[in-house]
Amino acid sequence: MAITKETSIAQIEVVGEHKYVQIAEDIIIKEDGTEISRTRHRRMLECCTLDNDKNKVDTDVSGESSEIQGIC
Repeated sequence: MAITKETSIAQIEVVGEHKYVQIAEDIIIKEDGTEISRTRHRRMLECCTLDNDKNKVDTDVSGESSEIQGIC
C-alpha cells in the first residue's frame, strides 16, 4: 500500500491592470496508483514591488518552475 503525493500546475493566468500572475496547482494524493484526493490551491505573484524609496523591485521567481519563470 503506497501513498504518493503529486503537485501539478493546473492553470496559469496573467490578469489585471498590473499583470498579476495567478497560479492554480492541484495536489493529488494516490494510493497504489489510484487517485483518492485532489485539492486545488491558488496563489498569486506580483511582477514587482516598491521599496522604501518607491523604486520598482522585480519579484524573485527563481524558486518557481521554468514554465512560470518564462511567463514572469
